[in-house]
Amino acid sequence: MKRQYRSFDFLLVLLVCAVAIFGIVILGSASKNITIADMPVDFGAKQRTWFVIGFVVMLAAAFVDYHFICKFFIAIYGANLLLLAAAIVVGGNDGTDTTRWINIAGFTLQPSEFTKLFMVIFWRGSWKNIRSV
Repeated sequence: MKRQYRSFDFLLVLLVCAVAIFGIVILGSASKNITIADMPVDFGAKQRTWFVIGFVVMLAAAFVDYHFICKFFIAIYGANLLLLAAAIVVGGNDGTDTTRWINIAGFTLQPSEFTKLFMVIFWRGSWKNIRSV
């Protein structure tokens, strides 16, 4: 853990935060006088919330050893297939006869975005097992 902390790139995190905060400020400024149904709308609030959630997830992921995650590559691949199947079976329809989104407890997820990350983990985990044979 101490080695991971010493090799942590604080400048990169600072620059990512600066760009994200700049984007949130610009979005808030651009939508300052927008009202929908006579109610003011704060488009920046949702962005701020997701920025904080994303920042916490980024920090957690930065200190988890990916070798540990790769040990579970078969379960991760199975979860990936279930999410993609769920998009086909119960996914939301966007009006074009395609189902790309899953609605879960008020949140909408696009499983194909998780697939990108899951396939990297699967490839890394399976490649390590192939080389050890």
